[in-house]
Amino acid sequence: MNRLCAGIIAGLSIVSSVLASRPGLVNANGPEQRQVSDPSRDQGLNLGFAEVSGAFLGDVSLVIQDRSGAEVVNTVVDGPWFFARLPAGTYTINAVFEDNVKQIKNVRLSQDMVTMMIVYWDLNVPPTQMMARSGDSAKAPARS
Repeated sequence: MNRLCAGIIAGLSIVSSVLASRPGLVNANGPEQRQVSDPSRDQGLNLGFAEVSGAFLGDVSLVIQDRSGAEVVNTVVDGPWFFARLPAGTYTINAVFEDNVKQIKNVRLSQDMVTMMIVYWDLNVPPTQMMARSGDSAKAPARS
């Protein structure tokens, strides 16, 4: 499976629920951010990675720094979702996909909320489709 489609089936329902609960259009020029109350997790950060066409991304290099500039996360995210349990505070997120850098400053995490963000890249990729027939398992993604 290529890096562009990594996690497409697993992430589809999560992305739908996140975006469906947000009124208005998605801002393709920057990350979407919202905070939700989640009794199963009292604090933290949930990140998603996607191309503006809707294709999920994997193999994203991720560095998260606290207010003082100290790295609290330095990893490569295999699929489109990353979950971090971080203390309340202000952070800077640096995400890199195929040498395309996205930096998000002043991400504020609270003590009793989960912050959800989707980071978008505009890579001029055509939309990705999933095709399946009744009784068939999901087919490989097709480009349109």
